[in-house]
Amino acid sequence: MTYMPNSSDATPSRSQRCAIYISDWQMQCCGTPFKIGDAVGWLVCKYEDDWQDKALHGAEYYYEHHSADWNKLYMATGIVDAITARYCRYEPRPNPNMKQGSILYPVYQKSVGIKEADGWEADIDGLAFFSYLVELCDCTIRPAKEDEVTFE
Repeated sequence: MTYMPNSSDATPSRSQRCAIYISDWQMQCCGTPFKIGDAVGWLVCKYEDDWQDKALHGAEYYYEHHSADWNKLYMATGIVDAITARYCRYEPRPNPNMKQGSILYPVYQKSVGIKEADGWEADIDGLAFFSYLVELCDCTIRPAKEDEVTFE
């Protein structure tokens, strides 16, 4: 969803820069391609655990296009200033919650700066694309309005 901020969207929370995590499947399913310099408006969620944003993704918010729980969503607007495509290699490890089976865990990661994103980055060096980290400048984050959440 591309969005041009306007003066009626005044907000209590404004910062110069913010980072938004976008998982590959969210972008592939419902995202709109974007590039550096684009004005965007995205519905996002705030990570609830402090360790998640720093250790896993380097962002305080993540793109969310599937939750209809509008009172837990925020609208992040700003100008795309940097896009990092993230890649990893997965290896199976036993699943502690299952008697049999395993879960694929990322064991090696690589990040590459890119100029535009559509959710379908080619794998590189044997690593699979799994997400974007997008930096917005002139970023504003405010609670979402009920009529902005049009998906279920």
